[in-house]
Amino acid sequence: MNKHRGRTKFATVAVTVASMLVATAGLTGGALAGAASAPPAAPQHVTTVIGSTTVKVSWTKETSKTVTTYQVTDKPASKVCTVKSSAKAACNFSGLKASTAYTFAVRALAGKVKGKVASTTVTMGPSSTQAWKLSSDLTPGVLFNDTYLTAAGPTVATATKQQVQVTEYPANTLYSSQTLAFTALESDQIQAVVTQALNVNSLIPAMDGTQIAYIAPTSPQYFQIYAPGTAWFAEASAECAKVGVKLVPVAAGSPGEAGFGTTSATPFTSLGSLTGLKVRVPGAGIVSDELNTLGAQTVPLSTTAVATALQSGTVTAALGSAAFMASTVKGIIKGFLDPGTFQYGPYFMFVNMKAWNAIGTKDQNAIIAGVDGPVNTYLKTINLQQQVNDETLANQGDWIVKATPAQVTQYAQKLQPSALTTFKAEDLASYNALIATVKKLKITLYGS
Repeated sequence: MNKHRGRTKFATVAVTVASMLVATAGLTGGALAGAASAPPAAPQHVTTVIGSTTVKVSWTKETSKTVTTYQVTDKPASKVCTVKSSAKAACNFSGLKASTAYTFAVRALAGKVKGKVASTTVTMGPSSTQAWKLSSDLTPGVLFNDTYLTAAGPTVATATKQQVQVTEYPANTLYSSQTLAFTALESDQIQAVVTQALNVNSLIPAMDGTQIAYIAPTSPQYFQIYAPGTAWFAEASAECAKVGVKLVPVAAGSPGEAGFGTTSATPFTSLGSLTGLKVRVPGAGIVSDELNTLGAQTVPLSTTAVATALQSGTVTAALGSAAFMASTVKGIIKGFLDPGTFQYGPYFMFVNMKAWNAIGTKDQNAIIAGVDGPVNTYLKTINLQQQVNDETLANQGDWIVKATPAQVTQYAQKLQPSALTTFKAEDLASYNALIATVKKLKITLYGS
């Protein structure tokens, strides 16, 4: 009896101790394990690219090393896409139905521990979706250029609720030059082109006059000239229509920050420092003529050819924005001359008239409103962005020289009269429309 009770007592104590150890392990080890495998946060920056029957879902990867996979599900199709954390953060869904809403839920997994969900909903376009191919010579990665690429591509699709699907071909990946791209636009091989007006002067003379140096003392005024409703815009639109093209007001060029990057280690003092130098320009036109008047030798080159030309010595300086100089030709240039509001040509989106008429008035108005939004946002931050660009150039060891107000006035008085005379001879109707526009906006042009 006692012996039996001893064994029972011993067994009871052993079980109690074991239970305590298990309980303790459950509290400590479980707590530590829970802390180590906490649910991953919801993925950030979930975006979609919508095709006629497809959707590509992308997101920014988690920085946590515990994440092993990502899982994307869609409703109502209930399809699941699983991606390893080491792979590209994207999933493709196909066979989606027209005019149907799909919700895509993205989550990270740490082993079997499911993270929080980030979701986005898209509505597929109707079966009558229009497909546009868009070409551009803009170099991706530059703030101002990306503004236009975003405005001209995804914004068009979003504004039309996917009625218009845009395939983008930036930086001449489709055509070797914008001249070829514009030819393809006229023949409807592609439906839209984002380019500087310099490249279409021979077809649309109205575009040349708007590149007159120092055309506006402030960036907002420069943009106002190109706004729908001005006499100049109406005349330019009429000229575009003659060649079967619609002029879409994606807005003007690089105001306030256009200048000259150079490989010269000696700082320039003014535009006069360009005398005797080979200078890259985007294309032939009035601005090229003005630089030649200063004694520079202009060399027309696309944005994609600038870096090579500077490195090889084909040109010593290049006309472009400070943002372009701080990124695309970083480490190649040694200085930047900011001559004030020296304009070198607006950017526009040109659309084949056949493609434009096919989408209807509702979507046309949606596109015009949509592409204008990003540029309005840019205008609000342009001065701040210019400061950032200047700081970036300075931090890279480049010298920066800014024209004084007196120099700006001096060169405006010198260059504008001859430029206006040239433009008047080229295109009297557009000249008259430009003069009427700047007078209404109370902008000073010397020689007008």
